[in-house]
Amino acid sequence: MSRIDYITVALVALCLGALIFLLLKVARIDEKADIPSVRPAIEVPTGGIDSLPAADTAVPRRSDSVALSPPKAAVPVPDATKRYLVVAASFPEEALAQRELDRLVNLGYEDCEIGYFNQRKIVSVIAGRFADYERASAVAEKMNQAHQLKAYVHEKRVQ
Repeated sequence: MSRIDYITVALVALCLGALIFLLLKVARIDEKADIPSVRPAIEVPTGGIDSLPAADTAVPRRSDSVALSPPKAAVPVPDATKRYLVVAASFPEEALAQRELDRLVNLGYEDCEIGYFNQRKIVSVIAGRFADYERASAVAEKMNQAHQLKAYVHEKRVQ
């Protein structure tokens, strides 16, 4: 064999070694699998029925040992009959939407909230929910004229 053949064989062997190394790293074959030990969900006493605690024995409750956090403010559940949303603005990031929401609340629109569209990719500021299109359209038009917004009425899909 010529000298170029030896170099070619060496390069192929080096490439194969690198490929095997990468496969081992990706598949993590070189590490032992971390399999958790299996233990029964309920521990059965070995002394029979007599070793069970009596019915009047006080069993510690979860609330006795865990400090409960104060309840969070309830998130308002949207009314199903209010199909028309006045969307005041839309943003790609929640921080920008929150800033616009704060601005609209300062302008007097107290019913503002943040809504998500397109699998939470679009964050919108919803200025209100309405049961009829005419009222929603009037609010959107008022916002557009008074504050130079581009609010529009979005109709929720019926599920």
